[in-house]
Amino acid sequence: MKYSYKPNTEIIMCGDLNANFLIGSNITLQLVLLLQSYNMFHTVDFPTGTSNVSSTATDIIFIDYSRINSFKILSVINDLSDHDAPFLVINNILGPQKHVRTE
Repeated sequence: MKYSYKPNTEIIMCGDLNANFLIGSNITLQLVLLLQSYNMFHTVDFPTGTSNVSSTATDIIFIDYSRINSFKILSVINDLSDHDAPFLVINNILGPQKHVRTE
């Protein structure tokens, strides 16, 4: 049996999930609860798709807050798509610390 969790492996899940995280639908809630059971939390809380009549947040990034100490989510506006791209900047990933021995 193979497991997706490995203690020294960081998992970042991202993509266009076709679930609007700006509204509290049942499907979105089920997805959030499922991923939270694996300690994964969504980070994008701004619209990534906008039109004249609506805004959506379907482009999502899920991370493990206990392993990623500091991060920023930025919106990258592009003219190639009808969606803006969420951009994850990780400042520090927690993991085994290397100690330097001084004598």
